[in-house]
Amino acid sequence: MSRLYQFDSEKACAINGELTAETVPEYWDMRGQVLISAKGGSVIDLGCITKIDSAGVAFITTLLLQCRNDDKSMWLANVPLQMKEIIEVSELESVLAEFIKS
Repeated sequence: MSRLYQFDSEKACAINGELTAETVPEYWDMRGQVLISAKGGSVIDLGCITKIDSAGVAFITTLLLQCRNDDKSMWLANVPLQMKEIIEVSELESVLAEFIKS
């Protein structure tokens, strides 16, 4: 199995593959690695996500809010169109706007 998370540097993490209701439990089990590695201004690169659904968006939202609660800043880069559409339909723009780098 390929790595779900890829740490490119001290401040960058890429999420790879599908992020769906079927795969979120695997990502959830490994979320501690992301939270521990999160430093000020850390970036989660979503450019390698091949498919995402509402469960994937919920996972990302939870991860970001946990970082904020832990006084860690984290940003999203390369947000897939599919995720942007789910965010819009779910009316999460105001919740996630601060985390998305254009």
